[in-house]
Amino acid sequence: MKTRNKSLLLICLAVCFAFSLFAVTTTIRTNKVSADTQLVKMVDGGSVRVNDPIGIRFSADYSDTLFTNGVLNDGYEAGIVMAKTDDLNGELKIDTEGAKIANALVWDTESAEDGYYRLNAVMVKIPETDFGTQITARAFLKDSQGNVTYANATSRSVAEVASKALADGKTGEALNNYVAKVNPVITIEENISLVVGASVDYTVTPEYLTVKADVSVDGIVSVENLKITAVKAGNVVVTLSVGETKKVVNVSVINETQNYFDAQIQG
Repeated sequence: MKTRNKSLLLICLAVCFAFSLFAVTTTIRTNKVSADTQLVKMVDGGSVRVNDPIGIRFSADYSDTLFTNGVLNDGYEAGIVMAKTDDLNGELKIDTEGAKIANALVWDTESAEDGYYRLNAVMVKIPETDFGTQITARAFLKDSQGNVTYANATSRSVAEVASKALADGKTGEALNNYVAKVNPVITIEENISLVVGASVDYTVTPEYLTVKADVSVDGIVSVENLKITAVKAGNVVVTLSVGETKKVVNVSVINETQNYFDAQIQG
């Protein structure tokens, strides 16, 4: 990756904002909106803080053609607008009622792919009662004429991001606590018999949570997309977990049997 000006490492407004009340100092109105997704694009997903203050982070990548010597060109404003997903009645824009522009921003010079600079926006001080609340975030670029270019939107909750991190092998009390606050439930029978090739589904609520699956013996079953599929004969214990919520499933797999019976009696 090309060398970038150190002045881009931290461009941070030190004001943090709460979930229910953002500390926003300016309100921007849109004159014209374009749909160019090449200049700015959201990073799919999010990340969460594992210490106080509790928060969720969204990121967006901006084309390096907008920068000179690592600094955003004059006349441009970059940012990320956020809102509770359930409060949206349509497309999220900077003038959407109830939407707020994040004012805790950090430019990251290392994480973006070549040709882009990454902007991170962090929402902090999220109360426990809102760990399961989906937040929609959308990056924008405003020029000196008031034209606004939007990226695609992405939506995540604290609990959703935490469950995905745990499923990917991350550990930590904070991640488990985030998930526990939404009271996850995994539903499946505890003892299952399957014929090779057959499968059984399981569910998790809330549906946005990611379930981690561990098997006691490899190769007997496969577990993906909320489905256990029998691969070969044998017995296996499948442990499904979301944070500290676990469901242990005993699976017995047998080969398909066929009964042949000649109903015609010769003689």
